[in-house]
Amino acid sequence: MSSADDSGLAPINAKYSEVDRWLKANGPAAATLAGSVAYAPTLSDQSFPAGMEEVRDLWTSGGWVSWLGGPAVAPLGSWPTTASGLPLAHVITVCLEDLHGVSEAKVKAGWPLHDEGLPTAGALEVFHDLATFGQEAGDAAAGAWLVRWTPAPDRSLLVQGPDTSALDGYPSSPVCQAGTFLPGWNLPAVSDFAQASADVLDAAQDLREGYGRAWMVQRQVPYRGAPYNVTHAYGHAQHASSTAEEVLSVVLPLADGDRHRLLLDIESYTHLSGWFGDLGNLQVWLRQSDLEGQNFDAAWCMIRTD
Repeated sequence: MSSADDSGLAPINAKYSEVDRWLKANGPAAATLAGSVAYAPTLSDQSFPAGMEEVRDLWTSGGWVSWLGGPAVAPLGSWPTTASGLPLAHVITVCLEDLHGVSEAKVKAGWPLHDEGLPTAGALEVFHDLATFGQEAGDAAAGAWLVRWTPAPDRSLLVQGPDTSALDGYPSSPVCQAGTFLPGWNLPAVSDFAQASADVLDAAQDLREGYGRAWMVQRQVPYRGAPYNVTHAYGHAQHASSTAEEVLSVVLPLADGDRHRLLLDIESYTHLSGWFGDLGNLQVWLRQSDLEGQNFDAAWCMIRTD
């Protein structure tokens, strides 16, 4: 990030003090957003070649690696399917030791918004039918997705799924990309500032550009006029929070004192062949109470292309 074209890019893989300085350097309107910065560990694929061989070698040798697409962890009694029997696509495996260990506790606590909660060991996996947007109350009953936690995976093998080429949007060639989490952060989506002053809205847009491009530089992804989204855990959603809440308030109703939590926000353009739209993401939500109870069957998945 040293070239002239890279000036103004956000500090990533950084402590909050560096982010705070960057916001203040972008002017008074940007500085007002300092309290909205959220801890959001972000998946980086830098230095990892694509393909199942890389994942298999790292996982079976004890490596703390996560991956998009590809196989699932063992044990797995049977490959998950929709209610009609169509096999789901494996979207992501998150190595929870890697996710939890990206930063020291005292560093995490320094972020204005810091909220974790996932188990600290094992693997969290998401399977999806690639077509259901998660906007309707019956989508979960149709078996459109599965979110599962495996506390003690069998690292001696991985489970290759059945042919899922019949799924809408599934690529003709296999998808599998390894990565690890870095101690990232993020701000609310630009659309969340729609009612703010023009100065704040403009600042949010500029910050989004600097943030998105910084991750593209880190991941060595070519810039083609607009920054891509990233895959991250926790933090703010990369699409309008109000739109998500309209759905979640119906499909995951809350008791007093409960709240909705974003667990994962998964981009699909760079390695998942646009499964969820070129600039779309798959979001995984859960009630705080269900997160505390490790009830991942209650998770709600939502494709966001807005």
